[in-house]
Amino acid sequence: MRTITWLICAALLICAAPAGAGDKTIGVVMAGNIGYYQELHRAFANGMIKEGFDRRKVDTLLQMPAPDPLSWTNAVRKLVVADVNVLVTYGGAPAALAIRETKSIPIIYAGVYDPAGIGVSARNVTGISSKVPIASLLKYAKKLTSFTKLAVVYNELEPDSVKQVEELTALENQYGFQTVKMAVKRLDDARALTYAGKADA
Repeated sequence: MRTITWLICAALLICAAPAGAGDKTIGVVMAGNIGYYQELHRAFANGMIKEGFDRRKVDTLLQMPAPDPLSWTNAVRKLVVADVNVLVTYGGAPAALAIRETKSIPIIYAGVYDPAGIGVSARNVTGISSKVPIASLLKYAKKLTSFTKLAVVYNELEPDSVKQVEELTALENQYGFQTVKMAVKRLDDARALTYAGKADA
C-alpha cells in the first residue's frame, strides 16, 4: 500500500499549482460495501496522513456505488465533474470505466486482479494489481480436502471476477475437478445460494 501512497503523492505534486490548504482533491470509487476494498482504503488514508497529506491539505471525495456498471460509471462521472486532481479506484470494473470517462485526470487503481487481462491500461493510469495464482490456490485446496466439484461464487458484472473464473475453468483437467459456477450480482444473491448437492467444495 506504501507504493500506491507514493503514486498518489507524486500525482498530486505533478498537478500542483500554488494553492491553499485543502485545495487538492482526490476522488475515490470503492465498488460497493466490500471488506477488501474498505481495508485498502483504510491503508491508503493512513498512508496519505503519514506522508503529510491530511485533511488540511487534501480533500477526499469517496463514492461507494452499488455494484453495477451504471452506478460505477455515474460515480466516476460525478468525480470527473467535481474536477478532482487524482482519481483512485478499487477493483477492476471501476478502473476500466474510469479510463473510458477521462483521459486527463490521473487514475490510480488498487485491488485489480489482472489489469492487462481486463483492459486497464492507458497513458493516465497506474496502480497495483493483487494477482494470486489460481493454480497455487488449487494446489493448497486439494491438500486440505478432496473434491471433484468446486463451487465458485462470482459477480459476472466484475471483469476481475469473470477473469478468475475463466482461469479456474481452464485448470479443471489438470487438477481433476469440475467448476460449479454460481453467479451473483448482489450480497442478497450470495446469501440465497445453496451448495448442497451441487458441489463438494
